[in-house]
Amino acid sequence: MKEELQQFLNKMKTIEYGWIDKDGNKYINHIVKNKFLTDYYLQKPSEVWKNRIGICWDQVEVEREFLTKKDIPFKSFLILYDDGLKFPNHTFVIFKLGKEYGWIENTYKNVKDEIRYYKTLKEALENVKKEFISENDLQIIGNKLYYFAYDKPKYGIGYEEFAKHCQMGIKANEDFKNVDTF
Repeated sequence: MKEELQQFLNKMKTIEYGWIDKDGNKYINHIVKNKFLTDYYLQKPSEVWKNRIGICWDQVEVEREFLTKKDIPFKSFLILYDDGLKFPNHTFVIFKLGKEYGWIENTYKNVKDEIRYYKTLKEALENVKKEFISENDLQIIGNKLYYFAYDKPKYGIGYEEFAKHCQMGIKANEDFKNVDTF
């Protein structure tokens, strides 16, 4: 199964990081903040494959579809830093294969070539945190970094609806035990 998962990640490498607005315009590798806030919509996995573009929010849905079809238990997460200004965030999937936890990632430059495996969910989520801080060049101040485990969202929703959907999920405790049910 690990080989099949790696083949899936290799196929995902054909998806560029970016987003499509409601009018079909593509924005590769950048977020035009005001336009993104009003014109972004969450694509269906089939749209992501067709358009070959998606931000982490869209790509998680591609991963969700694959893992569901393969009957591999997983959770989708939002990591969010409440800095009071930009609210950097990232969505990702952690799956469970036997006794290991795996992280599929196609949007972070330091991670996207491999599936990383861990002995515990806490170890996996701590590694995601490290990469999130590095990728966003953050200086974390205080206790304002949050994880939310969220269920499948409705496709076609916009930025605000998606953010609310994720934050309505289960907010992880510091030890992550409340979200370690696969």
